[in-house]
Amino acid sequence: MNSKVLIITGMHRSGTSVLTQWLNRCGLFIGNKLVGPDLGNIQGHFEDCEFLSLHQEFLKKRKLADVGFVNRPFPELNTSETDQIENLVETRNKEHYTWGWKDPRTCLFLDMYRKIIPSARYIIIVRGYNSTVSSLVRREHKMILKKLKSKDYLSKLKWRLFRKKKLEKPFEYFSERFLRIWVYYYQQIFKHVDRLPPDSYRFVHYDQLLQNDSEVFSKLTNDWHFSLQYVPFSDVSRSDLISEGQNIERYITDKNLLEKAKAIEKRTHDLLHPVKAEFV
Repeated sequence: MNSKVLIITGMHRSGTSVLTQWLNRCGLFIGNKLVGPDLGNIQGHFEDCEFLSLHQEFLKKRKLADVGFVNRPFPELNTSETDQIENLVETRNKEHYTWGWKDPRTCLFLDMYRKIIPSARYIIIVRGYNSTVSSLVRREHKMILKKLKSKDYLSKLKWRLFRKKKLEKPFEYFSERFLRIWVYYYQQIFKHVDRLPPDSYRFVHYDQLLQNDSEVFSKLTNDWHFSLQYVPFSDVSRSDLISEGQNIERYITDKNLLEKAKAIEKRTHDLLHPVKAEFV
């Protein structure tokens, strides 16, 4: 009997971690070793270290940052790399009838996964560009401040002289860069789902899970036949960890990019069926 595989994905800072934490609490196997908490996510990332390490390796081989902040196409995986993923999937299938994994970087390799696991189901969590970019900028700024704190006096002085904008005006410095990444991720997601059977994916928003987690749970268990035990999403959600977004439009000089983002947001909103969530 073929295993049932759930791929949990979405753009960074969209809620993939809390969604995966909830599904894990409901009984979904998501990995033998998971990425734990850090400055960017104090509850933990809930990423399968084996899938994550392969994704990072593939990115580094292409001279891309392993965090996955990519905004343009890059060379496809070779046969050896694809074999590594196939072997990992085969191992998971032998060990578990129902399983899944989460990693935002998965968005960059969706073409490969569609071929390797044609029967997979996808939960794609979405978040508007203002909120996502704001969250990314704030996390980046926190990381910069932490790094600065560990430096000696001379290094701190150099940072303040040559990286002043990063420190004092992070939204001006980072917003457009992160928006380009947000747009590229959603372009990859749409390209992927347009090639899937309509019933093999489900778009969700954090607000939907708060308002009606039973509808999403029913999709997983009644329609897709995943063997799970219901746990309220409210048991894992923490509103204090969901930062409010600010309007980033004044920081975007490329107005064509902004129009692309707005068009993506509109289409994504239309896909949030049946409960429409506001992008905040």
